[in-house]
Formats: sequence, C-alpha cells, structure tokens
Amino acid sequence: MNIKFRDMRRTLTGKLGFTKTERKQHEWYELLDNSGRSIVTTLLSRQARGRNIYQPLLGKIAKQLHLNNAQLKSAVECPLTREEYYAILRAEGLADMDLQ
Repeated sequence: MNIKFRDMRRTLTGKLGFTKTERKQHEWYELLDNSGRSIVTTLLSRQARGRNIYQPLLGKIAKQLHLNNAQLKSAVECPLTREEYYAILRAEGLADMDLQ
C-alpha cells in the first residue's frame, strides 16, 4: 500500500480536522479537543512532498492516528468520515470531542 503525500496532507487537514504547523524539516499535524488540548499528533517529512508514502512509515502514521492500516486507507480514499474517526478516538478513551 502507498499513499501520495498530498492525499495524506488533504486527509489530515481537510477531512479529519488536524491543524498543520511547519517546522524546519517536518510538517506537524495536531488534532485538538474542544479545550485546545492536543490529543493526536503525527508528522510528515517536508522532503516527501510530491512523493508516495510507503510501508513501514504508513504503519507508524496509522498507529499515531490510532488507526489500523485498513482504516487509514479508508480515511484517505473517503469511506471513513470525520465523525467515524472521532468515534474511534472516543472508543479508545482519547477524547470526548464534539464536531465543530
């Protein structure tokens, strides 16, 4: 499985509601709860722009997002919605988030 860098970035910021912070070598993505507390973080290398992201890196990103590989693929390909992602996080006891 591979995912294009731009598709991963769009999924994180657009679909799942992460905020992006650019630093020297990486783009950091954070999901904040209603109180502004960071509950999920991941990063993408800025050097990966325009490339594909492959395993095992995809597995690490999925783990950081509290998803399995199939759920991550589903998020990028659109079947997994933001509401479903938040439900996964709630089920793991990570957050009691309302959609904004």
